[in-house]
Amino acid sequence: ALALVIGVGGAVLIASFPSESSARAAQQEAYATYQPLTPEQRAQLEAWWAVQPTVDIPVQRSEGTRVLIVKFSDYQCPGCRSAFEALRPVLAKYEGQPVEFVKKHYPLEPECNPGIQMGVPHYGSCEAAAAYEMAKGTPHLDKLDKWLFDNQQTLTKDSVRRAAEEIAGIADYDTRYEATLETVRADAALGKRLNVRSTPTIYINGKMLNPSIMPPAYYDALIELELKKAQ
Repeated sequence: ALALVIGVGGAVLIASFPSESSARAAQQEAYATYQPLTPEQRAQLEAWWAVQPTVDIPVQRSEGTRVLIVKFSDYQCPGCRSAFEALRPVLAKYEGQPVEFVKKHYPLEPECNPGIQMGVPHYGSCEAAAAYEMAKGTPHLDKLDKWLFDNQQTLTKDSVRRAAEEIAGIADYDTRYEATLETVRADAALGKRLNVRSTPTIYINGKMLNPSIMPPAYYDALIELELKKAQ
């Protein structure tokens, strides 16, 4: 029922516009100005959330974190981009609060995810994940993150290398690449242990969202609910 409500809303939004670019622009505008759920929607969501199983996610929380969001993602997955865009305004709302977001990589590419044996591999996703890891600790991580999603259809090792240097100042991408892939492989291995079957797969305090792609108001309501439970 939850999937039906979310899916119908998204389909109506996209069908209202004649092209992919205009639909995406309209979606981004809707996400930036999203409104809270109605009382009825919130009640339905809370009832669904109450019966979802909780699994142990072996991810270290920062001190004081009350809500941990873990997203297994692939930079060349269109759904991951949609989830990225939907989560951005929500995470901005909770900045400075005890809410922590952790990205875990699950590239659909055998080079860094040996368990992938399905469909057409995403031949730039390992490179993009490595660039993200190299940019950690720099002030340019968010900008690079957005660029990788915005250019997901044309990612190659060369384009990622250039973006890493121009956006995040990473001049030694090739030198660090193989070592950094070990971090990406560790993320993929964790996803396999958790039985991740598709991207994106998102957990909030150990409960998996199904579907993981939701309008911002749903993420917002679940985070608010978990914060209240933690008080």
